[in-house]
Amino acid sequence: LTLKNKAGNMDIVKKTSMIEKLGAVLEDVDKKVAAANELQGGVVVKKINAGPLKNSRMQEGFVITSVNGAAVKNMDDLKIALAEIRGGTAYFEGVYPGYTDSYRYPVKLDTE
Repeated sequence: LTLKNKAGNMDIVKKTSMIEKLGAVLEDVDKKVAAANELQGGVVVKKINAGPLKNSRMQEGFVITSVNGAAVKNMDDLKIALAEIRGGTAYFEGVYPGYTDSYRYPVKLDTE
């Protein structure tokens, strides 16, 4: 008996977290930046690579403050919010430091 992965070979496949699938470098927002923008916290998008966030028009520097209405104050909150998504489109809301408007980006997620 030979077991193969979805790619049709026998390579070991590691489970990818939803945060890794987003295709971005993310980290908790700096407390000074949060205070200057009157935020309770958030997750800043440091770098966007290939993945769903690249297709969303979101820019580097965006501070995610909620996903589908669930507050995001840190990376742990983001992990919880993403774990509750069962596929389809997620709505990332937040701000760009130094600007007063908030933005909402629809992001198509693949939960497989």
